[in-house]
Amino acid sequence: MGIDTVLMLVSWVIFVLKFKHLISEVTMRTKIIPILTILLSIVYVKGETNISNLIFFDLTYDDVSSVSSFNVKRTYLDFQSNLTKDMSLRITTDVGRTDEDGRAVVFLKHAFLNWKTNYGDLIIGVQPTNYFGPTTKTWGYRFIEKYPGDLWGFGATSDLGISIIRKIGGRLFVQGAVYNGVGYKKPEDDKYKRLSLLVAYGENRLDKNPGWNIGGNFSFEPTNTLKKYTAMGFVGVAIKKIRIGGEYIAQADYNPNDQSYDQKLLTVFYGSLMIAPKTSLLIRAEMFAPSSNMIEDLEIYTIVGFNYSLNSHVYIAPTLHYTKYEDTDCDPTWFFKLNFQFKT
Repeated sequence: MGIDTVLMLVSWVIFVLKFKHLISEVTMRTKIIPILTILLSIVYVKGETNISNLIFFDLTYDDVSSVSSFNVKRTYLDFQSNLTKDMSLRITTDVGRTDEDGRAVVFLKHAFLNWKTNYGDLIIGVQPTNYFGPTTKTWGYRFIEKYPGDLWGFGATSDLGISIIRKIGGRLFVQGAVYNGVGYKKPEDDKYKRLSLLVAYGENRLDKNPGWNIGGNFSFEPTNTLKKYTAMGFVGVAIKKIRIGGEYIAQADYNPNDQSYDQKLLTVFYGSLMIAPKTSLLIRAEMFAPSSNMIEDLEIYTIVGFNYSLNSHVYIAPTLHYTKYEDTDCDPTWFFKLNFQFKT
């Protein structure tokens, strides 16, 4: 073991001891600190670690509160290592704001083993969920706004579970998974699991490559009183300077006792047009119905703006966010953001 490995191990121990009071709000309840320490120790000892970071920063002016503020929305620190030719390990910490009081806390977003087998890639641990498929890359501007399904509460972007990925013929992508169903920011609170199947055909990285994709996801999770069904369909196209995509998501809560159900629906369109070598015009529009029994609660959320690539590490995007409510008692709202993304 070299001196650089020893220094990295010591640095990690100091980090855990110093900041464990921040991490404990979520991760200590699931005993992740000891596991995370062991995993990172393995990664460092191997000496084959790729370390990167990603920061979302913005200046926001809110029309409702007439307040302007600087915000750091997310900070990710990512560790990836090839343990063998068939096994790799990924660990990602996520610093974000709590909903209760806005404090910055540390979450464990990813901590999973990827094992390449003859049957497909087996992924075990805290991992990206398959609820949204390649649409996350078709939208491609996470630093501006969350993915639509995540934003409106149809599912989390990461969760603890087991999944298997199979690529067939280079174009067909299938992933079956079993997740806790509560996301990565809180521990499991019941005995039920969310079963999810993703099927996608075409190019998965439309933000980098031309092509098209189409597919869907279906997931099911029972609870003590309800059965939750979620179905999603998507399509995306990238041709030369244009990238567009669309999604439709329906989630139904079925009560077998009285055979009643309620559902929420989301329809999404987004696109970007490169108008200069480093500048793109972007738009996103979505219509969200939170309940089939309350159509007057319909919301239409629109984002328009520009994305400028200063270089491969820094992106700047001025955007206007506008929400119109079907309820005539609610006035439209808007806010302006100057978004920044820093990455290595």
